[in-house]
Amino acid sequence: MADRIPSMPRSEPPHNEGFALVAVLAFLMMFAMFLAPFVTASKVRALTVSNRFESMRLDLAAQAINDTLSSKMSRDPSFKSKLLEASRQAPQSCKIRNITLTTEVLDQSSLIDLNRATPELIALGLESLGLETHQAAETAQAMVSFRSFARDAQAASRQTPTSENMKHGPFESVVELHEFAWLQPIPLDRLARLFTLSNPTEILTNRSLFPDLQRRLSTVRASESNDQAAAQDVVSLTTTLQTGGGFGSDYQVVVIDNVNKTYSTQITMRLRQRHEGAASVPCAGLLGTEISAFAEKGLNP
Repeated sequence: MADRIPSMPRSEPPHNEGFALVAVLAFLMMFAMFLAPFVTASKVRALTVSNRFESMRLDLAAQAINDTLSSKMSRDPSFKSKLLEASRQAPQSCKIRNITLTTEVLDQSSLIDLNRATPELIALGLESLGLETHQAAETAQAMVSFRSFARDAQAASRQTPTSENMKHGPFESVVELHEFAWLQPIPLDRLARLFTLSNPTEILTNRSLFPDLQRRLSTVRASESNDQAAAQDVVSLTTTLQTGGGFGSDYQVVVIDNVNKTYSTQITMRLRQRHEGAASVPCAGLLGTEISAFAEKGLNP
């Protein structure tokens, strides 16, 4: 009887192994989809923190630059006059490597004080912004009513174009001018070149930044000589710093003592509004080599 040859066992196709591989890949894809939003959120948070840190750094640098500008203006009248005259046209910009520095220095005596000026002067200023005569007069009366604790019944009865539920008390910021319907289309930086909270008088004792208003001022009470005004200047300084990923600013109102060659800061605050300068030039030509070198060292250690 012939020997029987044992049969070899059949090999089954690896169906189980293939299914396990597909299951692992599917799990990894689901896990990646689940994890992706958290990764994106982490990246966004890290970028936000980085931008906030950069903005804080630029805020402090802008404040230091304003302090240095104030100190030099108090000691050097010609430097003060140079900055004031340059800013009459527009904010001035210069470059420090990849950083754009924009500065604006305004004499507060050339601006209309929101809490002191007469309705007639306010109306003239509003007309220089392009408002019609009746719009300017109504808005000026509404502004006087706005800054008064007691509502002016006569002004209220005229249904002046203002926002509802407005407060009644002194202006605290030029931003509040956007409470008035006729002024809402006007950019805040343009309003800030006409109005202020820091003119120590109710009139303009210096040339307005708006030529049309300057021509109209002959119809308003002429300014009187003031020895105290000659002994000191009240100026505002706005400095902004911009990079590709950050923005910083500082706004100050300072009183410059022309007799003792000193200055004192009345107001300091941060601005979130970007200023566009008239030109981009080296900062040494605008601020001088000393301040330019100080700024560059602080911004690019």
